Amino acid sequence: NPTNLNHSLGGIFALISAIFQAFYLIGGRKLKGYPAKTLLVYSTLCGVISLGIISLIFERNFYIPTGTLHQSIFTLSPFIWMVILIFGLDNFLAWLFLNKGLQTVKAGTSSIILLSEPVLATILGIIFYNEVPQLTSILGILIISSGILLATKEK
Repeated sequence: NPTNLNHSLGGIFALISAIFQAFYLIGGRKLKGYPAKTLLVYSTLCGVISLGIISLIFERNFYIPTGTLHQSIFTLSPFIWMVILIFGLDNFLAWLFLNKGLQTVKAGTSSIILLSEPVLATILGIIFYNEVPQLTSILGILIISSGILLATKEK
């Protein structure tokens, strides 16, 4: 079933992301002597290059049009390019603020605070898309929020 496969792949990618994020948090503490902006630029550059290479290898249909209805990178509208640039800026600012935050709190505390991401995503989904969260989502929000409050209070 393709839906189950996509759900499983999503979980796998989330786990891989969490593992690399943990390495980033630990590594960031070891590289205190370097300015956060420098590390941000280098890590972002490495990410762009590696994802660019992976995309060129596996996503050929995005830059090689294969039919009249097929949309490629060359046929994107200016609005889509604007959205892409806004998301790129958003990603850059998120990493910049993460680096600044890591300079002020311990890695363990910051990793717990970073758990607020699904809470905020759920709230934004309610606001912008009129989504109705399931009971498990609401329970998860309460548990995560409680953990964040305890972690920051114990600081």
